[in-house]
Amino acid sequence: MGKLSAADGKVSLVATLKQSFDYCTEALAKVDDSALALEVSMFGHPSHQSRGAMMIVLAADWADHYSTAASYLRLNGILPPRADPKKLAAQQRVQVAFVVHRPLGASIDTPNRSTGPGV
Repeated sequence: MGKLSAADGKVSLVATLKQSFDYCTEALAKVDDSALALEVSMFGHPSHQSRGAMMIVLAADWADHYSTAASYLRLNGILPPRADPKKLAAQQRVQVAFVVHRPLGASIDTPNRSTGPGV
């Protein structure tokens, strides 16, 4: 991921943002539960925090940035995408289409042979 300049346009900004989320998605997918208690560094310095704690901090930071962006959009008369009832309904229809049905009496922790545990 390269740094953006003030002259970079929307296309470059969106591409860099997607790269950033792809990087985080890949990094978080590689996390092994047995390593959540290990201390991690932040910006090359000891954080005195566990990997699990830093993952929670990351999620909270993303939520904070999203809420700031959503407030900015609303102040400028723009409805945030997640608040648009039409877009949200369309997304929910897609999610419902992918629901995996389990046999009666099966718990959510019962592995589904086609998708893996807990899905």
